[in-house]
Amino acid sequence: MRHHDSWPPGRDSPIPGFSVRPPTPCGASHRARDELPRSRAVTWGCSSTIEYWVHRFEEEGLSGLVDLERPGRPSRLGDGEYREIGEVLRLSPLEVGMGTNLWDGKTLSEFIQSRYRISLGVRQCQRFFRQLGFRMRKPRPVIARADPERQEEHKKNFEQ
Repeated sequence: MRHHDSWPPGRDSPIPGFSVRPPTPCGASHRARDELPRSRAVTWGCSSTIEYWVHRFEEEGLSGLVDLERPGRPSRLGDGEYREIGEVLRLSPLEVGMGTNLWDGKTLSEFIQSRYRISLGVRQCQRFFRQLGFRMRKPRPVIARADPERQEEHKKNFEQ
């Protein structure tokens, strides 16, 4: 791994219009980094990462800089189970045997545990909502005993 001091200052980049400069080391003053023209320098990231990018560009051109799919941890749920959860979320939790009126992360986690015997955290279940195209909408209470005439009067007085 190369350190900050081993970088040649202002090393020319194979990308026209850019010069590759080392990042500011952690805990060091950012003054040197901030003095560089931002349109002409890559000044963030780890120096080994920037070296890797330059090497990939030299070997493969611009296509070498495109991030590839990363494998990550395999999903605990299969595609069929994932689709089924999407369908179940369109139903009321009461219709599938859960004890609440609205879906939330905790209810979905309990449903997945009871149906598939797979334990998922509440936060992971909240991500499922977003991934499946749902959004969080909390029910808002209606103000009890609101008088429509007084509300209109208040609006008229407020506009003046």
